[in-house]
Amino acid sequence: MVRTIEDIFIFEGGTGKTYLEGTSGDTVSYNNNEIPPLFRTPLKKSDVVTSIVGVPSGERTALIETGGEVYKLKGIIPTNRAYEEEGVPFGCMKESSCLSELNASQVMSDFGKKNGVESALEPVSYFRYGISFEGEPVCCPVQIVRGDNRLEIIHIKMLEIIEEAFRKNLRNKDKISSIKERFTSKIGNWIGFWYGSLERSNLCWGSIFFDLAYPQTNVGDHNVVLYPSDGGVAIGLVDLDKSHKNPGERVKDFELELIKKELALSDGLLYFLERGKKIETIHNYHIHQTASCINLNAFRKGFDPFHGTPLPNEDELEILKHFEDGRKGKIPEPIDKEFFTKTKEKIIGILK
Repeated sequence: MVRTIEDIFIFEGGTGKTYLEGTSGDTVSYNNNEIPPLFRTPLKKSDVVTSIVGVPSGERTALIETGGEVYKLKGIIPTNRAYEEEGVPFGCMKESSCLSELNASQVMSDFGKKNGVESALEPVSYFRYGISFEGEPVCCPVQIVRGDNRLEIIHIKMLEIIEEAFRKNLRNKDKISSIKERFTSKIGNWIGFWYGSLERSNLCWGSIFFDLAYPQTNVGDHNVVLYPSDGGVAIGLVDLDKSHKNPGERVKDFELELIKKELALSDGLLYFLERGKKIETIHNYHIHQTASCINLNAFRKGFDPFHGTPLPNEDELEILKHFEDGRKGKIPEPIDKEFFTKTKEKIIGILK
């Protein structure tokens, strides 16, 4: 199957240009994979127009189409300057972080192939630049990529959609159940499926505590991508450079709590709609969940914007049940593309 840049974007993106040029260093095959000719010399972001053109996906990342596949180059600004996060160079990765990214991607790719499902990323190689940071070479992983749109965009849209449904009194229980079955529950299954594959390999998604009460983490819907699959849409996990072996219970508990809070953004809104709660309560729930995802610790201290309105329990949210099914290995099903390309029209249309 030939993929183009346009193929990997479900609803927006694929615009802009990032120019690249050759630089010093070497290219290392990952897992003895064949390296495409374009990547046999390390590439870096160029300040001038060149013949090597990609599409930007963040400041340090480019998507490049070659040989019938689209590749993600994450870390194309080789420097030895420190980034705002501890132990991270600006614009690139340490070799250990690069290998963490590739190893976690390989685990999910292998698990997906075993179950007849394509993963969002498939490792190929990495650039090892002629620069060091904290005693390690700085690097850039090269991976086949199948999607780049992020789930967080849909979560942001859900608040507006549910508030409109409330105003129009669209609260039929069976129709809300249909949305859960066809949309949100499948999201939970996909995320659980990939997260469970990491757990079985004794890996985390990507959280490091260092000496802080609250860790550096890549966990979140901003690092959940959408990509085409069997006529519909699949969901995958990305940004895996903080993934590591033997994460310990503290990291595991933190990641699971954060994942569940973010998944509850969509199903929790449907929960309040179904029960006829005020728009104010629905809006406050969205604020509460979003803010607590940013800083779980602050919200463990008793902050309550609901003035006593009960929050849904985990066992009342279908999306979390399906997340757990995915963790156990239940193979996920593609989601109707219109839930992402025409989110408002699709959901309001079902509720009418």
